[in-house]
Amino acid sequence: ILVVDDQADNRLVLEDLLSTEYRVETVADGQAALALLARQDLRVDLVLLDVMMHDLDGFEVCRRIRTRLAPHDLPVIFLSALGEDSDEEYGLSLGADDFIHKPFPPSLVLARVRNVIGRCQAAARERTIAVIEARLAEQQRLSDTLQQAINRLTEMNIELERFAFVAAHDLREPLRSITSFAQLL
Repeated sequence: ILVVDDQADNRLVLEDLLSTEYRVETVADGQAALALLARQDLRVDLVLLDVMMHDLDGFEVCRRIRTRLAPHDLPVIFLSALGEDSDEEYGLSLGADDFIHKPFPPSLVLARVRNVIGRCQAAARERTIAVIEARLAEQQRLSDTLQQAINRLTEMNIELERFAFVAAHDLREPLRSITSFAQLL
């Protein structure tokens, strides 16, 4: 979990709360968060993002995450002291998965983090199942195509055997006539 908050005490509280169940990385500003998310060697499953920060506000960081880094896969939960419904609505319209108001009860943060990660894991399982089902359907289609080809080849072999029998019979007939005339001579 990546915690992005410009207040050190908030970062410490969240890290302490979440580190019992998750590995937690913390950064103090939006630029650092975007740089960390751009790294290929680090996998982030969730971003807890403060809205009001000094350099880039959380809304802009979320917008950049959705447009550049991880359009759909990376869940974002806003943490904010903003109390207006319009702020929450705006954050959710940017693609955030949840919005938690400060001051927050620790149990609420933990429950919402679990819920969002659980939903993401379920969605990932559903995508995996869909891929497996698509592969199975493709294999079944290929198996059906192969069986049709085997059936056609079997029919062609039967026809070839009939042709070979008829051709052999027809080729033997002149030889029988020649053999009969030779015996008469």
